[in-house]
Amino acid sequence: MVYALPNGLPDGRVRLGLSVSRRIGTAVVRNRWKRRLREAFRTVKAELPQGIDMIIVVRSGEPPVGAAGHRQLTETMASLVARIVKRPGFCADGGVGTGG
Repeated sequence: MVYALPNGLPDGRVRLGLSVSRRIGTAVVRNRWKRRLREAFRTVKAELPQGIDMIIVVRSGEPPVGAAGHRQLTETMASLVARIVKRPGFCADGGVGTGG
């Protein structure tokens, strides 16, 4: 699950927050998820709209492995953020969107 909101920072940074609950698995599994998500974020950061905060909540499962898993995570992350930003009312510059 991905949440995104404008952060209102003057430098237009894109920030990432991660939430990986204990019910996902052991510390090894949770840390693996976080490493993979941080790497995917680093890869797509330049393609994301400026000035947003993203929060990713991992719900279940093992993290994808290998190059195919990395590609899957980056594509999913980019597409989810694109969907959120296109929603009516979202305005990446921190103002109130007009919905149009």
